[in-house]
Amino acid sequence: MKDIAILTKYYKNYNYGGVLQGYALKRVLEEKGYTVDIISYDVNKNPNPIYKSVYEQSKQYGVKSATNKIIEKSISKFKFLIKNILNDRIIKFEDFMQSDTKEYNDSNIEELNNEYNIFISGSDQIWNPNAVRKLYLQSFVKNGKKKISYAASIGRSTLSKTESDILIPYLKEFDFLSVRENTAMKLLKKYVNSKIEVVLDPTLLLKKEQWNEISSEPIHNSPYALFYFFSNSKKIREKVMNFCKLNNIDLVMIPYANQQFNFNDSRGPGIRINSIGPKEFISAIKNADYIFTDSFHGAVFSIINEKQFFVFERNKKEHVSMNSRLYDLLDIFNLKGRLISLHNIEKINNIKDINYKEVNDKKEELIIKSMEFLDKSLK
Repeated sequence: MKDIAILTKYYKNYNYGGVLQGYALKRVLEEKGYTVDIISYDVNKNPNPIYKSVYEQSKQYGVKSATNKIIEKSISKFKFLIKNILNDRIIKFEDFMQSDTKEYNDSNIEELNNEYNIFISGSDQIWNPNAVRKLYLQSFVKNGKKKISYAASIGRSTLSKTESDILIPYLKEFDFLSVRENTAMKLLKKYVNSKIEVVLDPTLLLKKEQWNEISSEPIHNSPYALFYFFSNSKKIREKVMNFCKLNNIDLVMIPYANQQFNFNDSRGPGIRINSIGPKEFISAIKNADYIFTDSFHGAVFSIINEKQFFVFERNKKEHVSMNSRLYDLLDIFNLKGRLISLHNIEKINNIKDINYKEVNDKKEELIIKSMEFLDKSLK
């Protein structure tokens, strides 16, 4: 019997941050001497216990946002236009990810009780009502096996009654609870009496040198600013292009960050680097002169590599916003000044460089706290 099963969005999850956080947590636990597997579980084959259909999920948005979501999904069906790009990326992801186990699903996950002593849910947005699955809620864990969450994220500042009625009873059964954001801690405190700790995303537990060990060769041979966005970014990119011209550097972008086709990434300025897997993603940030992103892990890896970076809010007007995790990340490192919008983008020319002595001191303090949580919960 092995020690630990990690339950997270990793298997067949072609998202850079999602895969790298899983890799990081496993590495940290193995370096502590535990035998660890990341459980293979395909989210696309198992239902969301809160929203059982796209229609139900869309009702949480306003009419305008719901319409936009439907349009986005319709456009995403054009992914055949970038089939070669996506296939190349999948090969790189599969090469990086090692499937530790057979594929489990909701009908056989109870078998895990006979194979592991400790179950850790996290990190990433495993408790986001739009992404949650039974695996992450550990409803199947029995016989006194230890139930832990590490840096779980909800991606919300509020829960509807329907969402809380389903989520909270499961979370109350955990032996040790930790989340990734202060916002998530404050939210869960309304429902759960247990102690809830805020810990670092697993990627921040590894040193820059450890990430360099798995980084690919440089993706671009001239000085550049990296542009990594999930939301509609063409107008922002046009403004950033002016910044790049002023600084005599290239604008390099990772298009189709969510691994789906969209019209805005297919047009406008920027040198598109298509062949990007997890190792190339690390390299892209490591070797950039500046980073522009609306991605949580885009900001995280900028901090790890001590880069000058700028963060933009994602889909701010939506009723259900994903920006709370960005706000919390910038807040804990006293980097709120890196938050930029299209309307004040010109100020990037005058923002002072980040003092990474202060940032790294804070990071080391939080690493100690996060490791203490892991050690305490694993005893």
